[in-house]
Amino acid sequence: MTTAINKANTAFNTINQNFSYLEEQLNRTGLKQYTASCSTLTPQSGLCSWNITHNLGTQNVTCRLYNSSGKEIIKNTNILSANQVKIEFKSSSTVSSGSHKIVIIGV
Repeated sequence: MTTAINKANTAFNTINQNFSYLEEQLNRTGLKQYTASCSTLTPQSGLCSWNITHNLGTQNVTCRLYNSSGKEIIKNTNILSANQVKIEFKSSSTVSSGSHKIVIIGV
């Protein structure tokens, strides 16, 4: 169990380092980005929903969702406004706070 936790922590740290690099590159291009970790999410009928306020001021956004192992999660993205999106993804159990990370890039 400890080995699995250590591997998950290492993967999450690598993701955070990659996000820092991405943020640096985005600042050079004029693109805007937002990143956040989830709060605890409880599935309803096998789907977790996460409403995110990114304040990028545009509906031209791309969203990527990652779990703590660094794997991208397949999700549906609904653009609610120039500053908000709703992410939905399959889950049969409660998603722990901080276990998933979203990256939103907008132009």
